[in-house]
Amino acid sequence: MGKKIFVLFIITGILPLFYAFYSIDKSREFFKPLLHFFGNVSAIFLVVLMVLGALSHFFKQKIFLQKILFILGLYVLMYASLHLGIYIFVEIFWDEFFSEVFKRIYLLLGFIAFLLLFFLSFSSIFNKAFFFKISSLSYVAALLIGIHILLGQKIPSMFSFIIFAIFLSLICMRLLKKG
Repeated sequence: MGKKIFVLFIITGILPLFYAFYSIDKSREFFKPLLHFFGNVSAIFLVVLMVLGALSHFFKQKIFLQKILFILGLYVLMYASLHLGIYIFVEIFWDEFFSEVFKRIYLLLGFIAFLLLFFLSFSSIFNKAFFFKISSLSYVAALLIGIHILLGQKIPSMFSFIIFAIFLSLICMRLLKKG
């Protein structure tokens, strides 16, 4: 049963890629929707990761849950990398990246969040003991992503408010739990 769920979970994480490439418009502006889609998918996977992590004390099979959380973390990084890659190589090009990031606060917050996610993913792969000491940085990354999504839109959508509210709620729960 566990292996079937594990395989289903892996397939579920890859499905957004198939959807994205299936739904690509043939116009010249198809990268903008892909940019937002990959950013939103990354945020959704981060929400699922953090909710499962917060509810982890209810699960009996901790090893299985840790594997699921590890895979979710890699999905978050993969979709965030696709989001950032499209932005750098299609929207503004590499030579303008840092000047754009320092001009717009929401880009700076998103980039810092990406660096935190990358650092967390890297440490989860190579040094699990260190990762567990710094895993609380995921809450900082989540808050930055929530703000990035809110400020990145001219007119914030319901999705951006919901994502921000979930991240803020998870942070408050974590702080209350710490006392």
